[in-house]
Amino acid sequence: ATYLRNWGGRRRQQELWRWLPRGLLAGLLVGLSAALLSRQRPLLMRGELAILGLAAGLIGISIAGLVVLLRRRSLIAQALFADRQFGLRERMTTAVEIHSGRLIVDDSIVARQLNDALTAAATVDATSRMPVRPHPADWLPVLGLALVFGLALWLPNPQEAALVERRAVAEVVAQETATLEALAADIAADDALTPEQ
Repeated sequence: ATYLRNWGGRRRQQELWRWLPRGLLAGLLVGLSAALLSRQRPLLMRGELAILGLAAGLIGISIAGLVVLLRRRSLIAQALFADRQFGLRERMTTAVEIHSGRLIVDDSIVARQLNDALTAAATVDATSRMPVRPHPADWLPVLGLALVFGLALWLPNPQEAALVERRAVAEVVAQETATLEALAADIAADDALTPEQ
């Protein structure tokens, strides 16, 4: 079980390097979609889009990391993976099945089989057979999308002027509304006026 846990941890690290760029890619897609929509109608300013893209990318990476780190595999699934990955000819799977009671065999065979599985597991060099490193091919789409997103932020957006004007009008309306509400409160509190006035 110790070997299987160690190999499972190494597998998880490998998967992390495969899923992190996918999570970042999903976040960048959200940012790029918002940037393209903001070119069709006045939604967000450049700075806001950059923050949205960064936040979506971080959320995507976090979700991808959590999915990998929180995924649990049964002991038998780990043994099947180890047998395939290291060419152990079902030694680990058989050992797990015997240990869990799924496979009933004579006591003399149990000791030999478990010893054989441990001997085979001790010869495995997981570091060289399961290298933990990023794959450039996984990061190329991320780089491409990041460049497109950066270009979408850098190019002038004709909708920004309309958005600035819309926000200025909304601010003036909000200020006027606050002024009118304050005036209405002052009038209501004035004891010199009759209810009709």
